[in-house]
Amino acid sequence: AQEFCITGMGPSAHSRARNRFKTLTSGRSAIVSLYSILHGVMRVDLHISMETGDVSVADLLVQEGHACHIPESFESQ
Repeated sequence: AQEFCITGMGPSAHSRARNRFKTLTSGRSAIVSLYSILHGVMRVDLHISMETGDVSVADLLVQEGHACHIPESFESQ
C-alpha cells in the first residue's frame, strides 16, 4: 500500500465522508495522475469512471459537502 493525498481538497474525519469515498471508488475504474510528491507523500488527481464520464473525486466530494476545496501549496506546485 502507498500513502497518497488527493489534490484540491481538505480531509474530513467524518464517517459519512469516508463512506462516500468508499462508495464512489469501490468497483470503479480509477484514473490517477501524479501531481507532486511533498515530504515523501504523493499528491494525486483522482478521477473515477461514471455513467456521465470521468469525474474528479475531489470536485465531487467538495460539491456534496464532504470536503473543503483547498488550493495546492506553493511547495506542492
